[in-house]
Amino acid sequence: MYNWEYDQAASGDRKYLNLILFVASASFAILLFLVFYPQIEAINQESPILINLMFLPAAAIGFLYGVRITERAVKPSETRSPLKRSIAKTFLFFFVIGSMFSAVNFALNGGSTMPESNILEDGLIP
Repeated sequence: MYNWEYDQAASGDRKYLNLILFVASASFAILLFLVFYPQIEAINQESPILINLMFLPAAAIGFLYGVRITERAVKPSETRSPLKRSIAKTFLFFFVIGSMFSAVNFALNGGSTMPESNILEDGLIP
């Protein structure tokens, strides 16, 4: 496990715990989506504003990641002027926010082009 406070990576007996948790949560999220797809589709048909509200968690996550990345990327101990550090932090912050918004938008719109068939109606192999 990685210790953020002391910049040390300590290998313990739980070496693959993060991977196991990620795979389990991703599988559970996909299962929940497939189970509740009719209800999700009905809610989206009634009030499409809910799709736009999904950007709020993405903005919050992007903000937190942006702050963390800029803290790690631009250290005050480096030999840069404060102006250059603030410019780099600003660009990194907007880059992370923009990437989070574009990833959510890409996921919500089903990719860059809409497919001809629907996986929920036609199955995995049409």
